[in-house]
Amino acid sequence: MALSMLAWFTGNSNVDPDTLAPTEHYYIHWSETKATDDIKMELGNMVMDKKYKPVRHPYVEKGNIELWFENIQNSLASLPPDRQNILIHIHGLWANKSPFFSEITSSLHQHVFAQDTNPYGLVISIIWDAGFIYDHCRDVAYEKGKRSSTIIQSLQHITNQNQSKFSILCHSMGNRVLHGIVDECSKAEASSPIFDTCIMVAPDLESDIFSPHNSFNQSQRIANQIIIYRHNTDRTLSMSRLINNDRLGLNGLADLKDMNDNMRLVDVSLLNDEQFPSAKLSRHRYYYTSPTARKDILLSLSEASLDRYQTLDAKNHYVLPFPE
Repeated sequence: MALSMLAWFTGNSNVDPDTLAPTEHYYIHWSETKATDDIKMELGNMVMDKKYKPVRHPYVEKGNIELWFENIQNSLASLPPDRQNILIHIHGLWANKSPFFSEITSSLHQHVFAQDTNPYGLVISIIWDAGFIYDHCRDVAYEKGKRSSTIIQSLQHITNQNQSKFSILCHSMGNRVLHGIVDECSKAEASSPIFDTCIMVAPDLESDIFSPHNSFNQSQRIANQIIIYRHNTDRTLSMSRLINNDRLGLNGLADLKDMNDNMRLVDVSLLNDEQFPSAKLSRHRYYYTSPTARKDILLSLSEASLDRYQTLDAKNHYVLPFPE
């Protein structure tokens, strides 16, 4: 009885393993909680246990970064040809904590990552620890993005050599990690675009970050396509707005003129099907708690037709319908 109640509260419901496609998981873990701390990076791979919970296996051998890259290339080669692509996943603030990271990874593995229509058979999670003061957390996220940029460029080189795809999925303040990656790659004059598809879910970023004077103004250097998901009553971002200014994942773009041809803004404000009752209050974690949102992310990764959306008057601005 207790277990069934827990499953109801968390929304856990495992899918048939026979329906899932081969999927490889790796991770980068930045464990320091201050932007000024010494670099503490752990690399490893993850496997899913029988309940689809991620189990980490850190690399402790000397020269582990070389071994890590070698194993990634071997894992890519072992996948079916149509899944030999890499997806980066970056969680939001405090989602590095074991129960949350496990919940997120388990849900995304079953409903997005290991679905046979997902062309990305190798997933790399950037796990980043943070403290408790918002401003410090924002700075830590940005710094860890900067520190991740060299690895990102190496992975980009691997996918370019293999003529495969390289994309990224970020949630909430995980988009600040992306911010650090983009800024540092721009300084290094990395080949552009960095990613094929960049999915920004509930981004806790300034709503004018794509404006001409800000970091993301050259969206074509970031990705071939950028997809932003927003909810106009996202309660977590509403709190962030109180101590910041308008948030991209709450208010959308400050100026719709900044919407370039390679960008898409998807409004999920009709959200009504979250399976995790614990997440319904925040209206913020829909990317792994809502079947409709999960399916749309999967369709975005597979570059499906946009006819599933309701179209708004503004350029490249859509509404995601939810079940009645």
